[in-house]
Amino acid sequence: MKKHLMTSAALAIAASAASAGGVDRSGQGVGVIFSETGASGGYAQFSFGNVNPTANGGFTLGGGLLPGEASPLGNYAQAGFAYKQQLTDALSLTLIYDQPFGAQVSYDSGAPFFGGFAEIESDAFTVLGRYELGNGLSVHGGVRALKLEGEIFTLFDGGANPALLSAESDFEFGGVLGVAYERPDIALRVALTYSSAIDVGFDGTESRLDPAGGPGGVPDPTAAATITADSAFDVEFPESINLDFQSGVAEDTLVFGTVRWVGWGGFNLTTDGAGLANLSTGLPGRGDSEYVNFEEDTVTYTLGVGRRLSDQLSVALSYTYEAEGNKPSTTALAPTTGLQSIGLSGSYALDGGVTISGGVTYGIPGDQIVENSVVDGGEVLFDDNEVIGVGIRVGFAF
Repeated sequence: MKKHLMTSAALAIAASAASAGGVDRSGQGVGVIFSETGASGGYAQFSFGNVNPTANGGFTLGGGLLPGEASPLGNYAQAGFAYKQQLTDALSLTLIYDQPFGAQVSYDSGAPFFGGFAEIESDAFTVLGRYELGNGLSVHGGVRALKLEGEIFTLFDGGANPALLSAESDFEFGGVLGVAYERPDIALRVALTYSSAIDVGFDGTESRLDPAGGPGGVPDPTAAATITADSAFDVEFPESINLDFQSGVAEDTLVFGTVRWVGWGGFNLTTDGAGLANLSTGLPGRGDSEYVNFEEDTVTYTLGVGRRLSDQLSVALSYTYEAEGNKPSTTALAPTTGLQSIGLSGSYALDGGVTISGGVTYGIPGDQIVENSVVDGGEVLFDDNEVIGVGIRVGFAF
């Protein structure tokens, strides 16, 4: 049964490989801290995934439907690495690298969004210690370091003030704390992990662009800047709670799942001080510019079943659900809301402590309305949405 637990626990990789293309990407899982190590007490894993989201819709004005708006969501890759070392029978130390947050959104040039885009990337390192208390109980905790960079182009004041924001941060730090209970004889594990909010300080530049400087005399991110100033601001990336569970329900059969809550309500990106986008005079030092504002927390549920087919091969099927949020959207960064997806994954154990896992996920993000401040009464309804994600992971116990 213990070997059954080892092979089946790796199967959920594809369940988190796909998302609707939003800001939350990796899920910040810490399941690697429970991986079995090899003879020298070591375990390492490498993972890579690719996500292809689409959100297609039409621009409505005065009750009429104009030609379709191309999908603003772009493909993105996800990479990860983890290393665990068992220090004593009860104590282990794990290093995790992931890319927890990001955005790849780009709208067409011209009406209605005039080339608005956002490209955001992140890197995070988490160091976790785990101590087994006995009787199946253990505690884990440590420190997470987070760094981000990106660009956002958007329109303020009905298009009169196009603004381009480019900024990056140093590594900022937050805490991780959790507890788990295990019964290896029935492959049972329940783990609760809390990750604190991280206040990230950004430095960069904010430019007000010529509103008639693009092709055809319309706002465009390639237009010349009429004024550029240094910009420094803080963004608090939210706290989260992950509940992970698994249990054997029959011979060679495992049920697993996750519940993830993220406190996105109140997440806000507002530049302090320069406020270039809101100034008709273009003089720095007056007013603020709000680029991103989220109003609702998110809760994502995943439930799956795994089956060991042989000593080497196991497969799993999972379903993920996230409820729809605000409509219309509070930001053009989110042209979809909610998600339902199905994932199929497999794991094959080779000789020498090597395990290869992979999977594919297909999802349908929920419909969303994105309002347009430039064209009075205009909005885009994205209601033809899908996402396909593939992922692979290689683990080494040594």
